[in-house]
Amino acid sequence: MIIKNHTIELKDTSASEMARFRQIMLSIWRQQIEDDKNSREINPYIKLNEVNQRPTEPRTPDKKHAGNWARETSLKSDFDLNDQNNHKFNILKPLTSNFGNPVEDMFADDIVYVNGHFYNEDGTFEGKVNEPENEGSLSDVYTCTGKSKVKNTKEEEIITYNNIQILKENEKNISHSDFCYVAYVVKMEAGNEDIRELECIAYTSFNRSKNINSTWKKLLSTSYSRVEHKKEMVSSLKDKKSKLTRQALFYVLKGENDLTNGAEFWDGTDFLAWGNSETNPYNKLGQNKFDEYKFIEIPKDVYDSYLAANGTSIRYPIEKKFAHDKENDKGSHEDLTKKVKKQLKGKDKKPILDKDGKPTFEMVDELVGARYKLPAADFENKDYWVSGSFYYDTGVKVSIGISGTISAGKSIFWKKTKNRLTSETPVKKEKK
Repeated sequence: MIIKNHTIELKDTSASEMARFRQIMLSIWRQQIEDDKNSREINPYIKLNEVNQRPTEPRTPDKKHAGNWARETSLKSDFDLNDQNNHKFNILKPLTSNFGNPVEDMFADDIVYVNGHFYNEDGTFEGKVNEPENEGSLSDVYTCTGKSKVKNTKEEEIITYNNIQILKENEKNISHSDFCYVAYVVKMEAGNEDIRELECIAYTSFNRSKNINSTWKKLLSTSYSRVEHKKEMVSSLKDKKSKLTRQALFYVLKGENDLTNGAEFWDGTDFLAWGNSETNPYNKLGQNKFDEYKFIEIPKDVYDSYLAANGTSIRYPIEKKFAHDKENDKGSHEDLTKKVKKQLKGKDKKPILDKDGKPTFEMVDELVGARYKLPAADFENKDYWVSGSFYYDTGVKVSIGISGTISAGKSIFWKKTKNRLTSETPVKKEKK
């Protein structure tokens, strides 16, 4: 007897999980049938080999297979239903089958009828279902591996979505409206068609929403995200970035590994460009993180990746209301100007007229932006690299610092921490 043990852990007993369970069972049984078939075909050769080696050993033929040696194949499976609501395990009885009938017959009527929006695992929208007799809500969101045409018990041809899995946000079904809103913001926050950056932004914002007991959508609707004109992403969009964005959301909502290691915030190139030593485009000194946290640390490998992704310089526009004051302008950035025609006015603020009574003008330099060298001087100061990683004590009287956990795209992702996570031990200099 050949026994194969299979342990299948289901997240809950929802319709989608039970459908996944059935798909797994079908796959197991199909494979067992194939194995059984192969073993029957090879048995005559095994018989011949064994008879040649041990001719005196008695053998008993299997009557059913008329000439094949007796052999019994069975399947034994233990199934764990992990109900996340009560944290108990329900064990189904082991099943044994001799596969006398096609396995599809056992599940001929086992189509799960649920409502919802269905997305292929590659991020493509497959369709939606909303029937009164079905389980679930149209607002539910599922992933699937495609769709098929099958016949139901009434011999009617219907479309089914294969290997469906419902998406949940903190044990609650995420609504399609929330899903599309989050997708739009995450997509706009990311720079390029980069799945790693999209997954980092998605996981980071999700972590933050959990830690402040907010919903994902509610958090992203606030100033936490600077995306303008926020709205829901259209389901039918098939461009690469839209599909990758949905994949990133699937990654988070299915509880895949958090590659940010608990990050809650992120910064783009501005952190690297302004540091704590450059007058920024808003006429303030440095990037805001230096005013908000006790310390800032970045492991060397994370910093190197972050710097390499951002190049050697960046230009930012500057609005008139944030024009730099030349006397207090800090850092080594280059102010960018353009020539504009400006009307001349007297002390009384009235236009100065020429001899013909017409207004007079002059050409002046007007600040329109600034070019910043990367990185800012702070990151090239050896005093902040004594341990081999960047560590900056801001002097701000708070108890929390931030640690860079990963770089993706042109962004760096931050984890809040009370204690320093990088080594404090100074790096020993090699003797020449």
